[in-house]
Amino acid sequence: MAITQEEMLTEAKERITLLGLDKSATEKLEQDMILVSCPDGTLKFPSITFLRAIEDFEKKYDAKVYHAVRLPTPYGLLDSLLYVSSYPEEWEDEHINIRDGYVMTYTINWNNPEFSEFGSICYERTKTGTLRRIG
Repeated sequence: MAITQEEMLTEAKERITLLGLDKSATEKLEQDMILVSCPDGTLKFPSITFLRAIEDFEKKYDAKVYHAVRLPTPYGLLDSLLYVSSYPEEWEDEHINIRDGYVMTYTINWNNPEFSEFGSICYERTKTGTLRRIG
């Protein structure tokens, strides 16, 4: 049975709550926008180029991006896309992972696109309701 966009949106809201993100992340998601957690503890909107990359990712992998975490590194600027897959049988395991402090992502390496990849990142919540990548 195919999963609907509405079901993925509901799941995305659940994950935003589990992650402890600022409530504005859910409000923006309901308006079909996402926010990016930046290293300085602020939430920002993605650039037009970034939005196009998100749209391409969602179409290619039948997924719903609900947040991103930015991290500048010596290897390039990394934006980790937090997403809901179209496989609901995996969702409960992903809830457990979030509670354990890590989340599945697709990380875009803007400086070296060939190193963009699926994986997981460890995170911590900041006092401002954002996420900081720690692994």
